[in-house]
Amino acid sequence: MGFRRILLIRRDGIGDMLNTTPAIASLRLSYPDSRIVVACRPSQADLLKHNPDVDETITLRGLKLVSEVRRLKPDLAVAVQNAYLCNLTAAFSGARIKLGWKGKRFSSLLSVRVPYRYVKGEVHEAQRNLDLIAEVCDRLAPLRLKLALREEERETGMQEIIRGGIDPRRPWCAIHPGGSSWDKLWPPDGFARIGERLSERYGMQVAIIFGPGEEGIAGEIASQMRIKPALIQPENARRLAAVIAHVSLFICNGSGPMHIAAALEVPTLAIFGPTDHVRWRPLSEKAKVIRRDLDCFPCSAHKCRRGYECIKKLPVDLVWKGLEEMLEDENIGVELLTHR
Repeated sequence: MGFRRILLIRRDGIGDMLNTTPAIASLRLSYPDSRIVVACRPSQADLLKHNPDVDETITLRGLKLVSEVRRLKPDLAVAVQNAYLCNLTAAFSGARIKLGWKGKRFSSLLSVRVPYRYVKGEVHEAQRNLDLIAEVCDRLAPLRLKLALREEERETGMQEIIRGGIDPRRPWCAIHPGGSSWDKLWPPDGFARIGERLSERYGMQVAIIFGPGEEGIAGEIASQMRIKPALIQPENARRLAAVIAHVSLFICNGSGPMHIAAALEVPTLAIFGPTDHVRWRPLSEKAKVIRRDLDCFPCSAHKCRRGYECIKKLPVDLVWKGLEEMLEDENIGVELLTHR
């Protein structure tokens, strides 16, 4: 069975899309001559630029999307995200094969429906995506995220960190304190204490990286630190990736930038609260997850009855212990202290 044109549909966050890149790579391996188009949000499309497995991206925006996907005349449409809008998009595409998950609204419009049998704490998101794509692929790519940056983009990122006050010849730590929702965020004073310790005990430079709407939390952390951190605000997801590519050590909550760091193989310490750390951990051997193993996991994160103590009361010393373990790791520690 061959496909001349393949449409893949996903419309959530940048981390979700990056965890779909092994599935996209599997489509390219199995159908090397096909035209692969990804329908997604603008920020997701930004991170797919220069990806050799993607021929085109289109933006999921309003009713115009119907004419856009029909214009493509795909033979195969894959609703990767388990969501009704993705199912509808696949149905409207007119594709001969419409693949997706069974169970959500409008999944009955799909021609191939895969049972969604996953529970929390068992399977990574990238593996779930591969499980779906395996229905139509005879070759599967490794579980490795893909984010392609060109040399000129890396140079732009370098200039941005220099403007922010970082000396790229010395090791530096970037703290990203944001996330997609309040319940995922470690308190600002924790990040402030960690930044101070890295500076005072290891001589690392410290920068706070933040995006739109995160100015407040970045300023709060900076105001609580005894040292003056650099403040860096990349203008978009791709510029953020170009900055992260030069980081010696990335510290963050479970977030989209965490997955960017994982895709770029940047040493990363990820702080998790109620989010399923098995499903959403950074997919990299250079990453470490820190969390409190409470008896309420797996949980219903948005209905917490314990005041999100897993993240809001996560001790600084527990996070610091994880950092020291990274610094002592023979494969990561020397790299952190001598810089990338």
